[in-house]
Amino acid sequence: MPYLFELRNLMDWMHTDTSLTLREWMKMETIFAKIFQLKCKNSMESEYLQPPRKEKRLLSYVLGWTGVIIVSAVIIFPLAFFALGSTVGQPNLPYEVKVKMVIGQYEPIYEMSAEKTFSTIDT
Repeated sequence: MPYLFELRNLMDWMHTDTSLTLREWMKMETIFAKIFQLKCKNSMESEYLQPPRKEKRLLSYVLGWTGVIIVSAVIIFPLAFFALGSTVGQPNLPYEVKVKMVIGQYEPIYEMSAEKTFSTIDT
């Protein structure tokens, strides 16, 4: 059932005198849940006396490299698409620059303005 864990944690937090914030309480309960799962797994392994199963090296490499390639493609593809493709469009050239240096509410220390008109714009 979705959100049952969160609902139980919220009700526990409401009815317990604690100095933890709700966020800290949720983290603590998540840690306790993970520790409980590990204890159950360890008790099952010790009860049935089976050594832990190792993943096959080939499967590990195939899944690992597939994940690395997918994550790299998600990061690099948009950068390469916009940098190397002609999808960006025409450049947006500046025609005016204004610089003003001010400290606090005093008069400006330095002011500069430059303006350039482009008579021909390459298309």
